[in-house]
Amino acid sequence: MLHLLKPYVERYPALASTYRQVRDQLRLRRLKPRATPWGFTLLGDDSMVDGRFEPIETELVIDHLARTDVFVDVGTHVGFFTCLAGSKGVHTVSFEPVADNLACLYTNLQNNGYERAEVFPMGVSNAPGVRTLYGAATGASLVSGWSHTSEVYSRKISVTTIDTVLRGRFEGQRLFVKMDIEGAEWFALEGATETLARSPAPTWLLEICLTENLPAGETNPHFGKVFAMFRERGYACHTVDADKRLVTAEDVDRWVKNGRRDFGSYNFLFTRAAE
Repeated sequence: MLHLLKPYVERYPALASTYRQVRDQLRLRRLKPRATPWGFTLLGDDSMVDGRFEPIETELVIDHLARTDVFVDVGTHVGFFTCLAGSKGVHTVSFEPVADNLACLYTNLQNNGYERAEVFPMGVSNAPGVRTLYGAATGASLVSGWSHTSEVYSRKISVTTIDTVLRGRFEGQRLFVKMDIEGAEWFALEGATETLARSPAPTWLLEICLTENLPAGETNPHFGKVFAMFRERGYACHTVDADKRLVTAEDVDRWVKNGRRDFGSYNFLFTRAAE
């Protein structure tokens, strides 16, 4: 029924926002916690429950959790990866600003007994403050127009920096940082320079789009800078796929120049050799 109203409500910003809120609430009410193959229950989409969700990334995270002390989940959504870390007994620190996602996340943590998990109900950027968040669910972004989301569907959120939350904590421990924040990676990393410089160095799993989710013909203006920031701090980059191919500065320059990648996907692993 609601989909029949969409063409009409989109003409009125306030009504469009209310429409989306009602739609999202109805979707949440239909979800029920279900058992996953990894030993925890999840209130989430079918693909997250039955093992179809990002299988290569999931395998990579599971492999690294065996040598991780703290899992930092930036852009937690409903908590799939946070619960995966919790199921392995790894302490978790999660950042998620979307209220509907948080409702699912809290339920998932409580249902699985992960009540010592840390949750920061906010976004991350290069400085603490207030920002505008566009869209919802998995596509919510601090970048206007991301994933073709109408600017009508937006709200103000609180943001912090990764360094603010982690400063002076977990010294000498091995951190794994997963970041999936829909185009805002550069700003988050600007607020994580202390964390990038830690010893031992954290392992970083990042989603970084070059042209995906951007308007036709546009490229991510911060794409090359993200790779350069890691490279300047001694990190190596590999693709997150079956090939696990090394990504060089020349590769990144070529991709930016041509406006497309010629190998890999938009997920990358950044690691620094043990000091």
